[in-house]
Amino acid sequence: MDKLPPLDEIYLLETLLELLNIPSPTGYTDQVISVLEEKLRAFSDLNLRRTTKGVVVTSWAGGLKTNPRGLTAHVDTVALGVVPHGRFGCHHPLDHDLPPELI
Repeated sequence: MDKLPPLDEIYLLETLLELLNIPSPTGYTDQVISVLEEKLRAFSDLNLRRTTKGVVVTSWAGGLKTNPRGLTAHVDTVALGVVPHGRFGCHHPLDHDLPPELI
């Protein structure tokens, strides 16, 4: 098996922060989907399309057809979480413990 290339952790973190800072409440995800498509188009090995429901579908042809893999994610902001007193409550989706230099 070929060795995987090293991860570009800075790129991953910057991309994650960019996506997380785009307002994307459920039903209003066009802006974050457009940015995601732009980011994915930078990888020429990916086949990319958007469905009529606004879902981004990306495929990457592998060397074998016998063991396909899948990955799924959602891009809408989910603002419900457990607050410190243990009850459910809403919090700002950008509340986090990242160091200031990464914000």
